[in-house]
Amino acid sequence: MKQYPDFEFSFEKTNIDDVLQSLPAGWGRDRASEAELGAQFRVLDCSSSKILSPATFFLFIDSDNSGHVTNILPSRGSGETSMTPEEYAICLQALSAEVLKSDAFIKQGRSEVSFKDLLAEQSYAKLRAFLNTANKSTGSAHPRDRELWVSFIRAAVEEKAPLTADQLSTLLWEAGWREDIAARLAHEYEFGLDVINRVSA
Repeated sequence: MKQYPDFEFSFEKTNIDDVLQSLPAGWGRDRASEAELGAQFRVLDCSSSKILSPATFFLFIDSDNSGHVTNILPSRGSGETSMTPEEYAICLQALSAEVLKSDAFIKQGRSEVSFKDLLAEQSYAKLRAFLNTANKSTGSAHPRDRELWVSFIRAAVEEKAPLTADQLSTLLWEAGWREDIAARLAHEYEFGLDVINRVSA
């Protein structure tokens, strides 16, 4: 499943604002947006780049020499309101190569994840057991399949799995499940997590 990767950056000695004082051609600061968002935000507009369409970058400054990207959006006036994970990743490449350059230490999250990345060992094994035996046309409707499904949800709670309902739905659909069945299982998963957490509280 494609996702929007996290992006953190830091400098050993350089202050971030010093770096942003000398932006390359085609890049600029959106001071008005920075004033609205607060002192810890830096907003960059890229109107011209070798590798991306016009975009606006929202940076949160964690300290004088470190920060992270909170969002990237198509520039106003482009007619677009969002971008794909692939486009987002290209924007991060441009920010790294053209603005931060080689002086920065970059930590970038993965742009693609699977069930194995979002589940611990026990919950992943229980989900695989369900996926390998359940009827894709009925989801968890059959008693045997429901038992496996509930067992997976319990394991996900115990292991504090970061898997969200939206991620589950998308990954099930990518694995060949019908969209309506994937959505129903995701709803059951979300409801099950909430019930078990409330009972355990």
